[in-house]
Amino acid sequence: MTTLISLDKQTYLDQILRIVCNVFDAHSAVLFLQVGEDQYRINSFFSLSDSIRHDVILTTGTGLTGWIIRNNKPLLINNFDRAKGHLGYYAAGEESEIRAFMGCPLDQGLGVLCLDSKRTYSFSDKDQKILHQFVRLVDTLIAEFKHLTAECTEQRFYQGLKLLCELHDKFSSWLAYLTNFLSLLSGVTGFSHCFLAVCDAQGKFFSVESSNKELVLGVDELNQQFTMENGLIGWVFRNGAPIFASKKDLSSPSASLLGPGVPLPDFASVACVPVAIHKRTRGVIVLASVTPQSTGRELRAFLKIVASNLSIFLENLYLRNRLTCSGG
Repeated sequence: MTTLISLDKQTYLDQILRIVCNVFDAHSAVLFLQVGEDQYRINSFFSLSDSIRHDVILTTGTGLTGWIIRNNKPLLINNFDRAKGHLGYYAAGEESEIRAFMGCPLDQGLGVLCLDSKRTYSFSDKDQKILHQFVRLVDTLIAEFKHLTAECTEQRFYQGLKLLCELHDKFSSWLAYLTNFLSLLSGVTGFSHCFLAVCDAQGKFFSVESSNKELVLGVDELNQQFTMENGLIGWVFRNGAPIFASKKDLSSPSASLLGPGVPLPDFASVACVPVAIHKRTRGVIVLASVTPQSTGRELRAFLKIVASNLSIFLENLYLRNRLTCSGG
């Protein structure tokens, strides 16, 4: 089953849209899927036209597709009046030739499957019922892919945890361990930047202990101190709780990782997880990516275990150093 699903979700959806278009002898079949709060983008389409707008994003209530989303009801129009509604997914000029439209919402407001034709009265009530069955097929396919993607993600994280645990035996040096730890963490999660922030003895400032790649643009961040009062990392130190943020969350200056005015890459996803040593937050594992990454349940559970694992390593390292210094 996993082998079939791993082929490509997009390929399956494209094939379904091709079948739908041919079954109804339609001009175009277009599938919109939700990509953000109140935002829907074309995910797949099959059309006899070369004028489909690949990059179009619709919102609830915008055009006929937006009406379907807002009301969560199917729509059938066999004599399309452009003065009363528009489709929004054609380039200029092409939509004027459309005479009929039919659309059906996906389950839980996840999207809309649309059909159109250049012939009036192309679709019937029976056609709409058949389209509803195709929509249920798309719903099932998306749900299966989501479930199996989560299973694959959990398996990848499980293998990553095994490799992270093996670092304990491979590297006794803290610097060597941390370098490999951050590199491995980046590879497992897909985040482009992984680094560890640590606080000073007084708990007033923090600095970047190590990073898998350059973080502060054009600056050696390893020699800088940042105040605990600013930035997402400072908040995690102060509150001892994780933060998971998307591009929208990172838009304000106060949501900067290191504080306002620090020149960082334009991150789209961020995860900050506290590392406790002797029950005090002494470090923060930070994952950041310039491309959007999932920060869902699987990643959060994984990073919680990773942070605990790092805490144990550091506490053992502290005890070993105490024993060495005392001559034990």
